[in-house]
Amino acid sequence: RRPHGQASETLPRHFLSSSGGHADHTGKLWAFGGFDETSDTGCIARLDSLHPGRLDAGWSEELPDGAGPCARFGHTCVEVGGRLFFCGGCTDASNMKPGEGGEELGDIWLLDTTRQALAWACVALPATLPPGPRPLQRCHAATRVGSSLLFFGGGRSHTLTNGVSRFDTEAMAWAAPPALSGPPPSRRQNAAMELLPSTGAVVVFGGWRMGAMGQDVLLGDTYVLDLDAPQRAGAAHDPGGAA
Repeated sequence: RRPHGQASETLPRHFLSSSGGHADHTGKLWAFGGFDETSDTGCIARLDSLHPGRLDAGWSEELPDGAGPCARFGHTCVEVGGRLFFCGGCTDASNMKPGEGGEELGDIWLLDTTRQALAWACVALPATLPPGPRPLQRCHAATRVGSSLLFFGGGRSHTLTNGVSRFDTEAMAWAAPPALSGPPPSRRQNAAMELLPSTGAVVVFGGWRMGAMGQDVLLGDTYVLDLDAPQRAGAAHDPGGAA
């Protein structure tokens, strides 16, 4: 590892398959985990400028205090008010299918970038996972909704899920998921999920699942989870509501 703050012109190779990257509230880009052809890693690095006119910015490998998360891939990173939450994933050496190995992880780690001294903190252990389809398996999707983290899907080729779960970053605890209705997306991994700005609409797009004959099925469908629908339905049936 490089000393704290020493820059590199390019992203270290072991980050090239990282799925835990995020821009924080100051415009810095953070990358964590992943693997290359020879090793995996639990390292984290920072790119100080995302300005297109800046060509002199380099990557700095960080060494936060404390014992941090194990090396992994297939995890997610979500930013809430300058705090980075690194979630789940797996310890496999690759995502080759079928015959996946390693361990499916269920932990959540916090790195607070608003503090001058960076330090790792584990805020949720696998023992606290909610009942039902297991969240945080490899290649799940995640997005921020207010102060909560919303998760969808993920898993190995034969244990894929289409479950939705929610983690409250104020209480630092799993919370009840949003109310769901209508036909859900099929089980999958590697979907993209994002909350549309200034709305209650969470869009889930694409992903992968295994076909009946073991073939890759690359999904191109789009679903919308309308988080405001229960409130609208309640208002429509409220006799004291606005006319």
